[in-house]
Amino acid sequence: MSKILDDYFEPKAVHDHFIELTKLYHPSGEEDSVREYIIQCAKEMEGVEVTYYEPDAKYPGERVIVLRRKGSGKYSGAPYVTLQAHMDMVCSPNKNIFPLNVFGYTDEEGVKWIKAGDKESVFYPEKGTTLGADDGIGLATILAS
Repeated sequence: MSKILDDYFEPKAVHDHFIELTKLYHPSGEEDSVREYIIQCAKEMEGVEVTYYEPDAKYPGERVIVLRRKGSGKYSGAPYVTLQAHMDMVCSPNKNIFPLNVFGYTDEEGVKWIKAGDKESVFYPEKGTTLGADDGIGLATILAS
C-alpha cells in the first residue's frame, strides 16, 4: 500500500481500496479490470451477494454490478441503502495514465489534498488527471462499507 498517503487518507480500508483501484487500467468503456476487482472483493465480503452482473456486456447501462448485503443487528429489517459509483475514468490527456501517480500535498493554508498526475499539476492542472469522487474514491468507499 501507499505510505505517501497514510497521513492524508482515512479510514484505512477506503485508502487501501482506492490505492488498488488507481493501479488498474479503467478508461471509459474498458473498465473490466475494475469490474473483476469489485467482484473479487464481493466474494471475500461476508454476506455480500452479486445480484446482477453481465461479464460480456458491451453497452453503458448493461455493465452494471449490484452488490447487496442485508443489515445486521438492530438494522436487520431496515431498508437497503444505495451507494453508487462509476467504474470507469475519463482519461485526460490520454488513456496511458495507469497506474495513476497518486500523491498527497499540503496547501499554503495547511489543508491536506490528494491528487493524481504529475506533481506539477498542483500548480498546472493540465498536467493532472480527471480523478474524481464519482469513480475510484466512490468505489473504495462502497467496498470498505
